[in-house]
Amino acid sequence: SQSDWYAVTWVEASDTLHWVNENGEQVNIPRPQLEGEISQAQTRLHISPNGRTLIVISPLLNGHEGIGFYDIAIGDFVQIHETQDNEIILPVTNHAFTETSSHFAVTLRHPNTGAWRMIAFEAGTGNALTQLTSDDPSLPNGVQNNPDLWADVVQFNLDEAFNVLEVRFQTITNSNVIQTS
Repeated sequence: SQSDWYAVTWVEASDTLHWVNENGEQVNIPRPQLEGEISQAQTRLHISPNGRTLIVISPLLNGHEGIGFYDIAIGDFVQIHETQDNEIILPVTNHAFTETSSHFAVTLRHPNTGAWRMIAFEAGTGNALTQLTSDDPSLPNGVQNNPDLWADVVQFNLDEAFNVLEVRFQTITNSNVIQTS
């Protein structure tokens, strides 16, 4: 049963996912791959805390990056998105899923202009729900339209009482934290 599993691991050498229980490995499958994926060397995987959704982020043959929402129970991608031209998906922190596993957030950045956008997705469907962009007037002074800064998700939650997504992020430049919002 599902409750018997306590870990899912990726063995990069064989590019397989392994479900493990207290007695050791029980099940493994080839890692789900995005259509047109270049190679596993730059692939990043994120599994929701509830173990139901696998996020696959990888460069594609067309020069874009893809982000796929793989439903582990049905064994297929429910949705795949691609970055815009010259846009990259920044490394995702450990807090990109909400505590309930219902949503996932990621930041995309245009390296030439410095513009960024943070997108919140519904994890189960892969639907993009909302985004915050680097030119949003609600950002603090010095952050809005600053090409040297980008947003890194620190905490992401759903306030169930109000059905409102809350994201806390810090602005980053060359891996130095300079301001928290």
